[in-house]
Amino acid sequence: IGCTFDGNSTSGQGGALYFTSGSDTYVSDCEFTNDTAGAQGGAIYFLGNVQGTIAWIYRFVFAGNSAANGGAVYTGMGDYEITNCTFSGNLASGLGGGLYTSFIGHPTITNCTFSGNRAASGGGIYSTTSYELLRIHNCVLWSNESSETANDQIDGEYLTTVEVQYTDIAQTSTR
Repeated sequence: IGCTFDGNSTSGQGGALYFTSGSDTYVSDCEFTNDTAGAQGGAIYFLGNVQGTIAWIYRFVFAGNSAANGGAVYTGMGDYEITNCTFSGNLASGLGGGLYTSFIGHPTITNCTFSGNRAASGGGIYSTTSYELLRIHNCVLWSNESSETANDQIDGEYLTTVEVQYTDIAQTSTR
């Protein structure tokens, strides 16, 4: 709680933090800047399990982080909440400049801003799974960019349901 991670790196997952199945995780009031991962999750990598591992991420700033997928955050399996966070200027060479969600789970993203993030697909958010309900409530997704698709703000595949409420989304691409 109340920490700063700046300039951390790994060739694998989670440039600053790596969480895996087994226990619920609560982290708040942190800033992640200029962290890098060679694979997933430039700042944070979270992989829960099918038994319902839960992660709570509150009041974070993610700026200038980079990875192959999930420039700032990569999440897979488990339920999680990302609330009152800012994702700005993060980069994924593949999918999800700000956030990449995958596998089984029910992510809820509330009161967050995604701006100036870049990826090949899903500059703001990229989500993929056939069992997921992705909830995006009261968020702003502006000025994110995708180099290979026209879906600059939110993109994905195999999505069952995406619930977007009270959210301002501005598509920036002219493709």
